[in-house]
Amino acid sequence: MDFFFVLFFVGKWFYKKECLGFGDVRLMALIGLYVSIDLLFLTLFLASVLAAFYGIILFFKNKKSEAYPFAPFINGAALIAILYGYPILDWYGQLRGF
Repeated sequence: MDFFFVLFFVGKWFYKKECLGFGDVRLMALIGLYVSIDLLFLTLFLASVLAAFYGIILFFKNKKSEAYPFAPFINGAALIAILYGYPILDWYGQLRGF
């Protein structure tokens, strides 16, 4: 949970504006209370991938960069991690040879 607080403050210091809302930090903290730490990091990874795909689609569609909320991607990724998290981690472990 402290990781997200650090990410919030480092992003604010580096970009001189809020790049990750505190609501996103609280949402990840609540999800962290429900799932294990490995599923929490899987949630963060999946949310980032989903948001990146969405951002790329928006960029090519609108030809401009705009901010969009991260919470819907966190929620979707948490749902995927809760339902399919351990099979995804097992698959990744087999890929890595663990």
